[in-house]
Order: sequence, then structure tokens, then C-alpha cells
Amino acid sequence: MHPLRHAASKALWILAASLSCVTTAMPAAAEASAPPQAFDVVYRVKTGGVAAGSMHRRFEIDATGDYRFTSIIEAEGLVALLKPTRIEESSIGTWTADQPQAQRYAHRKKSGKKIKETTLTFDWNAGLAAATVNGTKVDSPVTSGTLDKLNYQLALMRDLAAGATTLSYRVADVGATKDYVLALRPAERVQAAGKQYDTVPVAYSRSDGRRTVLWCAAALGYLPVRIEYTEKDGGVTTAVMSSVSP
Repeated sequence: MHPLRHAASKALWILAASLSCVTTAMPAAAEASAPPQAFDVVYRVKTGGVAAGSMHRRFEIDATGDYRFTSIIEAEGLVALLKPTRIEESSIGTWTADQPQAQRYAHRKKSGKKIKETTLTFDWNAGLAAATVNGTKVDSPVTSGTLDKLNYQLALMRDLAAGATTLSYRVADVGATKDYVLALRPAERVQAAGKQYDTVPVAYSRSDGRRTVLWCAAALGYLPVRIEYTEKDGGVTTAVMSSVSP
């Protein structure tokens, strides 16, 4: 595989890793938690030091608590010429009982000529998540508090703002749910978008050496300003915030 084409694949990993590694338990002794404020943030993605693309996330919420959270990651430059890649995600739901409750999650990945579309529709009264993958349907049970692969970020921001020291999460996947535990690291100052931010790094490590670290800035309501994914072979993909607006 051409090295730049491989870079495009690793750029996708940064999204998959960051979404899958964190996602719903409330912090111990949590108080009533307001949702994060609306934000619009862009990250520049590099893999092996090579510019690979961008990631754009936008969160909107109205006075009733209904929210829409979207994410787009897209290969750019020479990487895009070798392997055009675009991943679109959305989570639509309501902020309720101090946490985001998804009604529908959608994921669309277009890599070269291949397209994969996944949706999860949540029926909380029935305790079911109905998934569709390229037209094939799969149902699985879900329990209260389970998040999807996108609104986990809202739960993480909530927990860090509440001073949680235990970060344990459950995320819905096709046909199953998965539990994850994150580790807090010592505070660090991180440069992003031309500014220095005091951050709380959180990490998820796998037994095979893969690791995801998110540096979450207190001044931005614990929005991640840097995300780093390390492969088993030591290869590193980073996403660093380049712009942010309320």
C-alpha cells in the first residue's frame, strides 16, 4: 500500500478510536448536570507527521434539551487524491436525567468506491437498539444510560466538569454494547488554535498496545483540544484543534 494511502486509513482510525474508547456511567455522587454549551470545532489530522485531513464537530441544543451532534472527518490533499475518504456521523436525541439520550445514531463511511452505512435507532421503553448496516437489520438490548459512539463526548465533558475521578462508560454498537474504563493523567498545558490551554488528559489503553488519549480543556467546558491514537506498531495519528466557536 502506498504510504500516503496508508495515512488516509490511519486518519480514519483516529476517529474510530476516539469514539469507541469513551462513552455512560454517571460520576459518583453526581449533582444535576447541565449539558455542554453549543460548539463548532475543527481539528487538523496528521499521521506520521503527514497532513492527512480534517475533523469537524458541531453540537447544537435548544431550550427543551433536544440536541444534534454531527462529525465529519475527511481526507485532504495528496491523501485524498490517492484514496478519497469521508466519514459522516450524527447523534440526535435529548438531554435528560443529566445525560444525553440518543434517539438515532447514523454513520456513513465512503472510502474510495466503498460505502458503508450504519444506523442505530433507540427504543428506550422497550430497551432495544435497532441497527441497520447496509440494509441488514440487527437488534440488541440496551440499558438506561447507554450512549452512542458520538454523544459519548458529551458525557465525558459532563463528567470532567463534575470532577469525576472514575470514568466508566457503556457504548452501543451493532448487535452489542461495550464497556470502557478511562484513566485520568496529570494535568498538562497544550497549544491549540494559537492558544495555551490547561487540560485534563484521559486515556484508554488496550492490552495489545493501542492507546487513545484526549486532552480536554477546562476553559472550553472540557472539549478535547488534542486527540492522539497510537497503533500497535507505534505509529501515531493526531487531531489538534485549529478553530473553535460557541
